Amino acid sequence: MRKLCIGVLAILASAFAFAAEDDISYSMGLKVWNHRYFSDVGGAATRSERVNAPVISGSIRYKNYSFTASSLINTTYAFPENRLSSTNASYAQRSDTDWAVGYTLWDRVTPILGNKVITSDDGPTATIPFLGLSGFLPINDQSNISGTLAYSNMARGIEGSTENANYSMFDLTYSRAVSPNTFVNIGWRRQNFSKSYTQLVEGIVAGVSFNF
Repeated sequence: MRKLCIGVLAILASAFAFAAEDDISYSMGLKVWNHRYFSDVGGAATRSERVNAPVISGSIRYKNYSFTASSLINTTYAFPENRLSSTNASYAQRSDTDWAVGYTLWDRVTPILGNKVITSDDGPTATIPFLGLSGFLPINDQSNISGTLAYSNMARGIEGSTENANYSMFDLTYSRAVSPNTFVNIGWRRQNFSKSYTQLVEGIVAGVSFNF
């Protein structure tokens, strides 16, 4: 699957390189993800305090082809020993970066193929090739709803494990235009990892995006 990802990315890059500039559109976004990190690795269930983490993203579209990328900036999570107090808390750090390529086959629905890389302070880098669908639904001239579903059974390196785990991601966003090229966004993002354990990262995400 990794070889397939590389091949698709190379084809898409070639298409962009030879495309007329008028056929290409760009977007970029900056959001804040208010979320918690839950884990029951080792049989001990722990839940972090809420944290506001910055997420940057960008995309390029040429006709039916698309390339998107996003990154969760390195974030520190506090896991209090007592939920009513932050004293004696343990801490973990995590960041992730992902990219995906897509081709719109149906009206406003795009199958995607991508890869996520997670870096944490408690294990080696985790690499996750995934498949999914992205969709877009206009509500009126000024607002729309977009979403992404992704899945993989090849999540390797989570918590230092050499076994493949299951990964699923769900992202639903409402966007409203405040100018012809500027949108404010609010939505829900959820990432889940499971094998003999569960790791769940989910919460409200809000921010602004720009189209060019």
